[in-house]
Amino acid sequence: MTLAFVASALLVAPAMALACAPVGGRDTPVRIDAEEAIIVWDAAAKTQHFIRRASFTTKAKDFGFLVPTPTRPELAEADDGAFEYLAGIVQRPVRIASAPAARGDVKVLETRKVAGFDAAVLEATAPDALDRWLKRNGYPSSPALLEWYRPYVEGRWIVTAFKIARQGVEMISPAAVRMSFQTERPFFPYSEPKGEVGKERLLRVSILAEARYGASDGWAGKTVFAGRLDGNERDRLLARLRLANAGQGTLWVTEFEDRSDSRAGAPDVHFMRAGDQSTLLRTGTATSGATFLVWLIGAVAVFAIIAVLLLRTLRKKARG
Repeated sequence: MTLAFVASALLVAPAMALACAPVGGRDTPVRIDAEEAIIVWDAAAKTQHFIRRASFTTKAKDFGFLVPTPTRPELAEADDGAFEYLAGIVQRPVRIASAPAARGDVKVLETRKVAGFDAAVLEATAPDALDRWLKRNGYPSSPALLEWYRPYVEGRWIVTAFKIARQGVEMISPAAVRMSFQTERPFFPYSEPKGEVGKERLLRVSILAEARYGASDGWAGKTVFAGRLDGNERDRLLARLRLANAGQGTLWVTEFEDRSDSRAGAPDVHFMRAGDQSTLLRTGTATSGATFLVWLIGAVAVFAIIAVLLLRTLRKKARG
């Protein structure tokens, strides 16, 4: 089986998250300090593996977040080491079908503990029904949150609710979570509920695929890196993702950066093979040994010329 691999990584956001909606106690905010995700796309099976981890700051006794998927996901814990390895590759600093439910009801497809979370996989046929279920189960909802998940529920998507206990500390960094599900094309759930927007927001999305990838028209993300992985890098990264047997062939990394102030109501981002298949190096990244040597030789030559000219000037002044 031939796979197309797609990976996205790293959000640093002082406000609401892009890939999910955090929910805490009433009037108790939940801030996502950092979020990373890696998406692996199996084009033949139309299956997406969504590996996610995040760190949160909150004073709520416990809190959770919601992740929409078009079909029922399989949940599992993933290896955090894959995120650090991918960061090293792209040379950047290191900073988640069943029977229909009755009308207006919520069907709990699965509950389980995964990566330190209590997770509930939910199928709802009406936004108000999901709102009631969340409130009954310790996920206080809000008009903004309800409007955020309304199109997903009306589109018969599955919503997975995660909850974690704060355990007496404000900063929480649970393990990475993998969600594997079927979908017609790879995507990143970019839309978020309306809420307070922080002053600085950096979204970094890295696509790991069989070619250089592009994204949906109209998205503010800009391509900052594109290049092939060698065979050793590919094998090591897939091993850390626990997908070592997923496939063979050349893989590319394409990295985007998005600094939008607000993503409320924005459409989700979809990925596809780019028309431009050239290599793009990240500005300011480390150069290769050969490039550095050429630069060093050139610098030495320039300083030598300056020294000779200065010495000649001094000698003329001495003779005069």
